[in-house]
Amino acid sequence: MNLNRKHSVLIAFLFSLYCTGSVFFLLPFVFLEEHSSFISYVFLFVAVGALSFGLLRVTSHSLLGTSKQLLVVAAIYTIPLVSGSTLLLIYSAAENELFLYLSTFLILPILPVAIYILWLIYSDLQARVLITTENRENSDLSVEKLFRINNDKNQVVLEIPIKRILSCEANDNYVITYYMNEVNKVDKAMHRISLKKITELLTKMDVEFMRVHKSFLVNPDFIVALHGKAQSYRVEVQHLSKTVPVSRSFDVVQIKNYRS
Repeated sequence: MNLNRKHSVLIAFLFSLYCTGSVFFLLPFVFLEEHSSFISYVFLFVAVGALSFGLLRVTSHSLLGTSKQLLVVAAIYTIPLVSGSTLLLIYSAAENELFLYLSTFLILPILPVAIYILWLIYSDLQARVLITTENRENSDLSVEKLFRINNDKNQVVLEIPIKRILSCEANDNYVITYYMNEVNKVDKAMHRISLKKITELLTKMDVEFMRVHKSFLVNPDFIVALHGKAQSYRVEVQHLSKTVPVSRSFDVVQIKNYRS
């Protein structure tokens, strides 16, 4: 879920509006002593909106994954509670009424969490893809192997010559494919597939990629150099700004022999 600033503001506004509207009907502020209703509602609206916007901006720059999803669910639950608890510190409530007051802010997130989980399920179904390869003849009659990813509707979402793939990086249940696009610029695509499936497919097509790490598959044609020493090797891949780690179990002799 890579949201821009405009979408983040909209979602934060809607969540803030939902929380404030729900509190208006549940009336937890009646348990607070000497409180100002108007100030309390304004504070709740601003606090929930600001915290939600901050959460969305932080998570929008990271990849989808289980840890991120759990963070969002936890935040949906805690943001209203933190805002309500702050008002509790500003005003006071009788000890025997604390549970009634705080329970309101624990009930509020149930609907947003349910909507978020349903959205995750829908996105997961939409993101399921099928990877295939195909041989295609170039204009010079040479055979070019294609790497293709289709979505669940059998629509092609990515199709590139295998020889243009630089590396594949696993991240939770997703794989980021780094490749050279048609204008010879580094591009990347992320899909919900496993690195194991990609490796198996390329192996069946007699395509020689190297699984240098549990999270990285590298096209040896783009390997520039091998850096480091035993137990801490890293591979420099042409066109990539970062080096790729090499696991201790990988035989680096394969890289040396391939480049020699």
